[in-house]
Amino acid sequence: MSNLDSFEDERGSIIIPESDYTQKTDEETSLSSEKKSKNLPPTRTPSVVWQHYEKVIDDKGVVTNVKCNFCNQKFSAKTSTGTLNEHYKKNILRFSQEKKDP
Repeated sequence: MSNLDSFEDERGSIIIPESDYTQKTDEETSLSSEKKSKNLPPTRTPSVVWQHYEKVIDDKGVVTNVKCNFCNQKFSAKTSTGTLNEHYKKNILRFSQEKKDP
């Protein structure tokens, strides 16, 4: 900042025009917008395991259980998709054989 950008008042205090400290550079603007976007949760695609399971919802609209579409086994609503996928993989041969053999 040059001497022309600021001046002293009667008491000898240095006064800086508001425009000198409120303007943001392009880089500062870009960085502040990046910080805002980091607060958003990442968008994830749904797991393919949900093709083989059904969410059981109570009267209040809360998921209470997850039910396998093939063997009707119920899992807790907090069960991870990894566990559901393992159940499906372990039993897929049995599921496919039961469909072939009436």
